[in-house]
Amino acid sequence: MDALPPFAELPVDEETLLARLAYLPAAADVPTAAAAAGVPPRLAHELMRSLTGKGLLTAAPGGAVRGTLYTLHPDIASQARALVPAIGPETLGRYLDALVDTAEQASRLLTPNHRMSPPSARRHRPDQALRLINGLDVLSRDVGDTRAGFLNE
Repeated sequence: MDALPPFAELPVDEETLLARLAYLPAAADVPTAAAAAGVPPRLAHELMRSLTGKGLLTAAPGGAVRGTLYTLHPDIASQARALVPAIGPETLGRYLDALVDTAEQASRLLTPNHRMSPPSARRHRPDQALRLINGLDVLSRDVGDTRAGFLNE
């Protein structure tokens, strides 16, 4: 990658989301990115599509379960992390909280009488990446499926 797109011309919300995505350890789908960034899923989706159009994110099909997955080139991720270095720990905390929350929802739906334990304590409430409605959502969620309702919409 010879010439990287300039970050100076990005709107603040795109710059911040790009910086947050750079801290995630893996490719992100829209609900996970929204939870990690603490923004509504619709806004995250719009910003991610814009960043993809500008060549800063790469979109790849993630299948029926995860939908589109977005990744950053390592050089872009390194530059993006430098934009807002203080947000790394908070972003990872939100990301992990969203994953734990989704796993706990799936566990309660698939095995409702198994080990009834209280939800894990989290630092970043009330955002969830995804609200699962029933066991079918857990097993075959599609990002466009209306049965799997996103929060903050």
